[in-house]
Amino acid sequence: MFIVLEGVDGSGKTTLINILNEKIPNSIVVKENTDFVAKMNENPKKAVEIFEEFCIKRVEFSKQIQEYLDLGKTVLMDRYYPSSFCYQLKLCKDMGFDCNGIANVYNKYYPKWIKPDLIFVMDTDLKICIERVKSRGEQAEERVLRKIQSCYKTLGNLFDNVYYIRNENDAFSIMKLLQNGLINS
Repeated sequence: MFIVLEGVDGSGKTTLINILNEKIPNSIVVKENTDFVAKMNENPKKAVEIFEEFCIKRVEFSKQIQEYLDLGKTVLMDRYYPSSFCYQLKLCKDMGFDCNGIANVYNKYYPKWIKPDLIFVMDTDLKICIERVKSRGEQAEERVLRKIQSCYKTLGNLFDNVYYIRNENDAFSIMKLLQNGLINS
């Protein structure tokens, strides 16, 4: 099973992924290298090119995920293509990126990426998220996080297998329904 956790910064993704990893036998946590985001922000004129390089790497990363799945592992991932959708596509205008170029690259590579069985989106109050981010000594722009959170709330209409959760009990309940054939992946 391939499970992705999504949500705004400070929503509890990392905490929940660690709990799931501890409780799910034969699981592995994977995370993509997202250094491309800083590169895009530093050079908005080359953002499309930088994003395309990342998308090509994601195709290779998808193959690695499939290898883990073929070995019978449950793959847990902290952010994936829904984050790219919300962060790169929905903020492209604010960041000075070529929105059409970013969208074209996303659409070009999306069919080549392995699709998760479940996408859990953390449904955490934005004020709590901001407090958590600030407690880590990081900046939290409420306007940006609100925009991202708003995008996450639309994912269920755009992608398959999206479930909004608040905690590990929600996650395990949905996984059990899937395993018992009561919901489809």
